[in-house]
Amino acid sequence: MKQIAEILMVDDEPDSRIATSSGSVGAKTLFSKGGVMPKKMLLVDDDPDIHIQAKALFKKKGYELIDAYDGNEGLQKVIEERPDLIILDVIMPIKDGFAACRELKTDERYHFFSHIPVLMLTVYPDDREKLHLSVREGMEMEAEDYVQKPFDPQELLSRVEELLKD
Repeated sequence: MKQIAEILMVDDEPDSRIATSSGSVGAKTLFSKGGVMPKKMLLVDDDPDIHIQAKALFKKKGYELIDAYDGNEGLQKVIEERPDLIILDVIMPIKDGFAACRELKTDERYHFFSHIPVLMLTVYPDDREKLHLSVREGMEMEAEDYVQKPFDPQELLSRVEELLKD
């Protein structure tokens, strides 16, 4: 793989294209320095300000951030984008984060994606009380980590990096 990446990085002509499942991209777009694709994260949150804050935080570290604004859109983006990590808000319109996480981890349609780590953003414990969920039900949803809103950007970054190590 490293040899392929090095060959692709040498030729940066505009018409040097690589076919992917979502079309073709230039070699420089597909690979970052060192021949390694950047880690891709999916942020599912209905608050545009959270998206702006997260993009600023993760862009500095070289991560690619994909946006979704409700649980249904998030699940669709999981299939389309195949992220390395999902950051999922709890309280959202259409489909809340707990329902989206449960569907991702248990529904057969998402079998090939159920291994993707999920970090829930929550104003815990209030979210669970509003949704009438017990602690036990929350644990059954198999989210790998929880970060409380409002979050400290460095804490969120640290938790994300820890989940991406595995």
